[in-house]
Amino acid sequence: MLLLTPACPASLPWRKWLKWFVPLMLAVVLPAFAQTTAPAAGGAQAAERNVAGTIELVEGDVRVIEADMTSRSAVRGEKVYEGESIVTGSDGEVHLSMEDSGFIGVRPDTTMRFTRYQARGEATDSSVIGLLKGAVRSVTGWIGRYNRSSYQIRTPTATIGVRGTDHEALVIPPGQGTEEAGTYDKVNIGGTTLETKQGQVDVEPNRVGFASRRGGARPQLLAHVPRFFKPTRHEAVFNGKHEAIQKVMELHREERRKVWQERAARLPAARREQQTQHRERVGENGGARDSQTGGSADQHREKREAARQERALERQEAAEERRRRKEERHRQHESHKPGAHLRRDQHRAG
Repeated sequence: MLLLTPACPASLPWRKWLKWFVPLMLAVVLPAFAQTTAPAAGGAQAAERNVAGTIELVEGDVRVIEADMTSRSAVRGEKVYEGESIVTGSDGEVHLSMEDSGFIGVRPDTTMRFTRYQARGEATDSSVIGLLKGAVRSVTGWIGRYNRSSYQIRTPTATIGVRGTDHEALVIPPGQGTEEAGTYDKVNIGGTTLETKQGQVDVEPNRVGFASRRGGARPQLLAHVPRFFKPTRHEAVFNGKHEAIQKVMELHREERRKVWQERAARLPAARREQQTQHRERVGENGGARDSQTGGSADQHREKREAARQERALERQEAAEERRRRKEERHRQHESHKPGAHLRRDQHRAG
């Protein structure tokens, strides 16, 4: 079923096809160990996915895998949503400004997923990232500060929690290199907790916690930082990032809270107005029928019709939101194509 998706068409040479097929298959299993999915919602809320972050930098092979397993190229300025995965190649790296003012760098050869993400400035805000393999550096925003129990990085062997942190989580699968397979977490600022069924360990700055892939082993602190924790070409972007985020995140959180409170207040009013219009239309039709039949069966049908029209309206709202997002992605993609500025200049000159 996955073999014929746009991400891996049959016309590609088999080696190139296999290069993307394996990460895609890994992305499929991310929800299995992440143990949670985005909560279901009805009506317009179901159509509006939570934004996790905005892409700030892309280098090399980077793909975004949507919830329905379709794939798109990562583009600077594009949004990444709750439920989507990021897969980087051996030369791939991507940075994202998160909705809670945090910042994330996804390293080469990484497969990760934004399993759950909400940043509305509320007590229900949460960030749950599934990391299957590779490395992610995370400078946490207001979720890591005010909703610490709701911030987690989940790997096949451990769960990582934070205490207002700049840290680097890294997963080595079995059989990859000479290092022991498992979850490693290096703290730069703040602190983390590395937890498994066998226990937990607190990780302080300039230390690394480790949870082995071998069953029954308790997490531990390593005596030194392993050599594979090395900076990438764009590591300078993280210099001073933690301090800069601390200065603005409270203001951003308050602004976001106000925006969502205003939207929540407007939505019921608009919904009530639409329902009233439906009832009036159905009432007019029903009144005409009642004058002829006077039957209670018609009243029952009217109620069913009103409910049916309301469901149709909700589906229309959801379809409109999907169309808007598709057009937005198309515009962003077209604006980044080679020669796009030349075509715009020719259009203006014409």
